Amino acid sequence: MKQLKKGISALLVLAMVISAFIVRPLEVNAEEKPSVFSEDYCEYYFPDMSIKSAHISGLKKDAKVSLKSSNKKVVSVKYDKKNNTVLMSPKKAGKATIICKIKQNGKTYTSKCKWTLLKYQNPFVKYKIGSKDYTKKFNKTNNCSIKINYKGKAQKLEIKMKKGYKITQLYKKPYLYMWKRIKNGSKIGLGSKEGIIVYFTDKEGHELRATLDNM
Repeated sequence: MKQLKKGISALLVLAMVISAFIVRPLEVNAEEKPSVFSEDYCEYYFPDMSIKSAHISGLKKDAKVSLKSSNKKVVSVKYDKKNNTVLMSPKKAGKATIICKIKQNGKTYTSKCKWTLLKYQNPFVKYKIGSKDYTKKFNKTNNCSIKINYKGKAQKLEIKMKKGYKITQLYKKPYLYMWKRIKNGSKIGLGSKEGIIVYFTDKEGHELRATLDNM
């Protein structure tokens, strides 16, 4: 019986020694697919709009990149090879789809970005903070600046949208701290470098926003 136990123990030790020398197969990471666009764009069009850029990740040196805009009169596009970046320039109100095709490792990857540029109109019937009425400031732009001093006194915020428009979210953006969600009709203080952001939908359901910054 003792010899049997010794034999079993010897076999166990041998099995452990052998397993220690077994070479396990290396884990191979899956090939990274090139990626370009992470979001579509829906904005009001203004002549001074800045160029939007989208970096291409996972791109290899021998990859071939081709770009196309479905409507160059709305959005033109070009490739910045040095920085692996797609540059998109808004031209006028309308719709366009940017198509990026990448060929690498014998495969073709396609990525699309949809643009909706809307003709601007003031979405507000009323935009007041206390006794100050800022409605007309939004006649030409959705990003307005003011310079006022409330001396620490909270003022009532009153916003009324045009028919077919609906507020979805309302925020106060402080100078140094996190954005704070607020309610229409509530009292707020608005110090220097602070502002208000109104997120809303229009008649067609487009998600848009307007800002008022206290400079």
